[in-house]
Amino acid sequence: MPIDIWFTRSDSVEGIILGAESENALPHQEFMQAMRESMARHGVLSAIRPDGTAWATHAAGSVRAGEPWYAARFVPTGQGRGHGVVSFSLTSRAMPEDVESFLEPALELGRALRCRVFEGWTGVQVTSESLESRLAPGGAWGVGLRSAWTSVRQEMNRRNLAALELPVGGKDEATDFFVWSLGTAEALPPFDELLAPLPGHLQAHAVGDGAVLEDRRNEQGVVRVFPVGPRKVQVWPYWSDVPFATLSGEVLAALERIAGKVGGEELEFCGAPCPPDRLAAIVARSRGLAVDLLEWLTSGAEPATFA
Repeated sequence: MPIDIWFTRSDSVEGIILGAESENALPHQEFMQAMRESMARHGVLSAIRPDGTAWATHAAGSVRAGEPWYAARFVPTGQGRGHGVVSFSLTSRAMPEDVESFLEPALELGRALRCRVFEGWTGVQVTSESLESRLAPGGAWGVGLRSAWTSVRQEMNRRNLAALELPVGGKDEATDFFVWSLGTAEALPPFDELLAPLPGHLQAHAVGDGAVLEDRRNEQGVVRVFPVGPRKVQVWPYWSDVPFATLSGEVLAALERIAGKVGGEELEFCGAPCPPDRLAAIVARSRGLAVDLLEWLTSGAEPATFA
């Protein structure tokens, strides 16, 4: 479930949930225009997605320039009016910092729109007076936010879920969608033989019948490799703090090394046969954001172009 910041002329979160409408409700075009002006003022790059949602990246010149930041959308309640919402993926590798860095721009945007600003996680209004306590190191709000985020991130691999850098359609996780299976004519060798030799930057850790490959340089897992019966092996990401473009590259490299050792008569992607043209298309689209690849796989949407 994404972390949401709401911009509304309702006087409570209940008004948002109930879809309260009034003549004073926020017009759609007014919200989107104010968002565009805020993005331009702060040097934020954005991309409008097929559903009208605006994706934003951190501003040029910041320490995280170009990295995904938030998704802004409008929730209508009728007659072209409603509420604005800016959402952050709870599964993103930098969610707490993303939310915290938006609170000041959120208040600025709220003033421009004559809106109240509510943080959807707790349902509490964000004000200039409460901002300092929310951002205080070791404060209750920040500690709680990080605790929720850590719990979700720790569950990703156990539940075979994939992380999304930006929420899509109110969701910030998906069933793992970068799973490769390789069927072989001969029985698989022991796993230490199947994986060896590993590149110098990787080391393998046995996990059950399979293994997790970890990057020695940052001690982050990157690839999971597990047998599926005596003649098939699955390879897919270990969702960690490593960007998806790096994870996907490590997964594909591991798949290539294994195929070079045992052959690969039957290559499958997410349970379906993967002929060469399909393989090439997926590989080409796996060098950016995970959410871009997911949108292409599910709806045919092309990767976002930020400007």
